[in-house]
Amino acid sequence: MRSSSIVGKQLKKEKPPRTTAPLVTSDEAEDFAQVKLPDFRGRNLEQRRRIALNYFGNHGCRGAHEIIPLALHYYSLYAMGGYQEHLTEHLQAVLARPIDFELLEPINRDKRLPSVLLDGLAMSYFLSRTLIPAWAAQRITGVPASILLAECVEQSGTEVDPDVENDFFRAGVRLLSAGASFLEHAVRLATDKTFEPVWLAKDDRAESLKQLKSCEFWDEDTRQNMIATIVSNHLQECDCC
Repeated sequence: MRSSSIVGKQLKKEKPPRTTAPLVTSDEAEDFAQVKLPDFRGRNLEQRRRIALNYFGNHGCRGAHEIIPLALHYYSLYAMGGYQEHLTEHLQAVLARPIDFELLEPINRDKRLPSVLLDGLAMSYFLSRTLIPAWAAQRITGVPASILLAECVEQSGTEVDPDVENDFFRAGVRLLSAGASFLEHAVRLATDKTFEPVWLAKDDRAESLKQLKSCEFWDEDTRQNMIATIVSNHLQECDCC
């Protein structure tokens, strides 16, 4: 298994040029969100797909612009409940800015600071921006927050600065919030046949990692890196009920 050092990933990461994608909205989205939260839990794959179609539009292929980003934003916001206002604001006040890895690189190279300290700071900043959205997505779809968080690290790094606005998982759609991005991706996972074994094992931590190891939704390198991130940072402790 590869090294899970977050510092190493950030130093090697080269961001591609920032791009834009169209913002797709619906006048009915806010009304949908005020009626009832969708709930994928306890449903089979076909039932989850029907729920996704009814609430979010077409999630048949990545990059499809028939999804409803505004609905994603509102549903995620409501699923967060009171956590967002209190916990997120407190964490973001304490961790106001990301770690400047280029500035710290000479110190890290000379081993003057333990890598576990730098990795811990980077992960703390990352979680202060993403943990609540991951919880909200898990509450609606059942997809474990730990898996969403680990893939977000792979796709966007811990600096929480995606190339397209709020598109943390490279869906190709500009979204209104981190919550919308996490929910959009969780819906894709929960309605994808290749992810089904992982979804069915979501309540068993060991079995979930076992199924993730062979899940064909990602390539082998990505799967290994995600598992290393989950294990080394104890991200399964972030999974909500």
